[in-house]
Amino acid sequence: MTKQKIDKNYLDYIPVKNPDIEYETNEKGTITVFIRWEGFFNKIAQKFFHRPKVSSIDLDDYGSFVWGIIDDKKDIYTLSKELDQKFPNMEKSLSRLIKFLEILKDHHLIALLDGRDGIPLKEWLKSHTKVRLVARDRANAYAAAIFHSSGTLLPGGS
Repeated sequence: MTKQKIDKNYLDYIPVKNPDIEYETNEKGTITVFIRWEGFFNKIAQKFFHRPKVSSIDLDDYGSFVWGIIDDKKDIYTLSKELDQKFPNMEKSLSRLIKFLEILKDHHLIALLDGRDGIPLKEWLKSHTKVRLVARDRANAYAAAIFHSSGTLLPGGS
């Protein structure tokens, strides 16, 4: 059996913040992300090993900038152009951006939706039931995904 080649451009993926993740921005513009440790094993670690219930992660200047421009609409290509504009002397900016987004994804801080069709968004919305408002940028496929995923979602933008 031959393996089917998947032809996808990583730059077309759209990062979407996890709505369950809380964060704050300080007066210098540095973003702190708070991760709540829940579940059976985390409760054991909290009780016996004195692990915190919530961890705070301070992002550096680059990370804070990228987190701030993730608006659930821009693809990775657009984010990379904005990063290059803000930090013109940054070496290997695209590979650093992709690595940073992969780390965020691996820790469930963001999801990477595949392109402009509504199928990944529809599946993502089904697994994130706390979402109540979705911003979109005139993508009809997104409007359909919002409509079909739940009757309680409100589409923002048009």
